Amino acid sequence: MKKHIQYSLCLSLLPIFMSFANEQDSKQKTSGASSYQQEAKIKINTFATQLKGQLQQAIKAGGLISAIDICKVQAPLIANALSTDSWQVARTSLKVRNHNNVADVWEKNTLDEFTIRKEDGQTFKQLKQEQLSLDSYRFMQAIPTGEVCLACHGKNIDENVQKHIKKQYPKDQATGFSKGDIRGAFTLSKAL
Repeated sequence: MKKHIQYSLCLSLLPIFMSFANEQDSKQKTSGASSYQQEAKIKINTFATQLKGQLQQAIKAGGLISAIDICKVQAPLIANALSTDSWQVARTSLKVRNHNNVADVWEKNTLDEFTIRKEDGQTFKQLKQEQLSLDSYRFMQAIPTGEVCLACHGKNIDENVQKHIKKQYPKDQATGFSKGDIRGAFTLSKAL
């Protein structure tokens, strides 16, 4: 009888312990996600700053044709250099230029969601998404189409620039954008 009472008492307390454990696990995941998000944002800022600087130098030195070549070579190198400590850093879009950057299912769904959220009035700073699972953390942040982007990604691209794009990227889809469109997104993942 005494063992039965102890067993019943343990069973009655189990939901309380499980609730506490779930709350603690949730706090740890939230804290972990927040920490990972900070790391992701630093990597995105580094990627954007380095690529923008190199593109500006290329445009000054040799025009848009040089910028296309720099983007093709340097963007993957920057992404690889930032892919350390179990992180993978890349960019993707619904309309890719480099077919190595085609969105997977989660990325595509996130980009579709970004489009809806932007139409609902969210700013680019708000267009970010994270996913935390037992074995990975993923983060995406939308990339806006700026005025300078239109020279290679817009609707009225210079004929020589367009020829060079087609030469470098025969399956290019990344044109027809307007200023303020979602050009794509930085996409990062970390193996846990």
